[in-house]
Amino acid sequence: MIPLALKTKQDLFKVLNYFNYIILLIFILGIYQYTLPPDHVLNKYLADTEYVATVGNAVRITTIFPYIGLSQYFIVFTALLSFTQFVLKSGKKIIVNTNIILGTICVFMTGSRYALGFYCIVFITYFILAKPFKVISTKQFWKMFLVLPILAIIGSQTSFFQTALQNFESRINSSDNSEDRLVEIFTPFKFSETAGFLGHGLGVTANPSQGFIHDRSSLPSYWEEESERIAIEQGMLGFIILVIFRFTVLLFLFKVMNREKDKQLKGLLLFFFIYQIPTVLVMSQTNFVYIENIIYCTQIGILLFVAARQKQRYIDESYSI
Repeated sequence: MIPLALKTKQDLFKVLNYFNYIILLIFILGIYQYTLPPDHVLNKYLADTEYVATVGNAVRITTIFPYIGLSQYFIVFTALLSFTQFVLKSGKKIIVNTNIILGTICVFMTGSRYALGFYCIVFITYFILAKPFKVISTKQFWKMFLVLPILAIIGSQTSFFQTALQNFESRINSSDNSEDRLVEIFTPFKFSETAGFLGHGLGVTANPSQGFIHDRSSLPSYWEEESERIAIEQGMLGFIILVIFRFTVLLFLFKVMNREKDKQLKGLLLFFFIYQIPTVLVMSQTNFVYIENIIYCTQIGILLFVAARQKQRYIDESYSI
């Protein structure tokens, strides 16, 4: 739908500019939720459970979503998108700069170690690769090298950030080691004996479907990571096909990014490329968290838009010759 809806590069960045205002409102809502008690109506989950997850003395924010997982993926992506637009000089400067500060604070407020770690890795990697991939000039690189610490200092002086940082530190100190989760991510074939070549079928690991499964004896007693879910549902064949598909998308993305001449579009595709690496490694919940699925499909849509734009430019140039 995206390649059909967008006609020019200006259309794309106009949409992103409007989206920045929505992002700002969601970040403000998240910070407001953080200041509220766990039993407040804005902090209730969709299931109306009495238990609300906390980080330190505050809630783990859900913003406009009914659960934590959905919110944390959205916050990380939009916070990084704001940083990308800052680098590309896209959107209204005051809104983008504010979103960078509030987005970073909200990442801490999710209380997720994965969200914070992924945010920092993509942030640093993008900043390092922006110059080699000719997204920014040397002068702009050093200017950002000075401006970004200033924004960080401004954000760190707010009571919201200081509270979020203290609560996040307390969660890290009280949480179990994350090594077990990494083992679960990278050992999906441990279910190959029961899942077999074709798996148990799409949807069997989704929570809403559990009530419809009459015989769970052949299913594992516990699963959580996406790699495990894919192996259980789609078997070894489905797992391999899915990883090949994602790797193919990543290679196509890299190809289109390399041949793109426009710095803003090239910079946007560079962000998508870095963001999709955990997806190829089956470390993100792309299939089983719908907002992450929407984000991934939207990236593919924009990729196809840029590829179609390049093809049209090639046709126009060939015709003029």
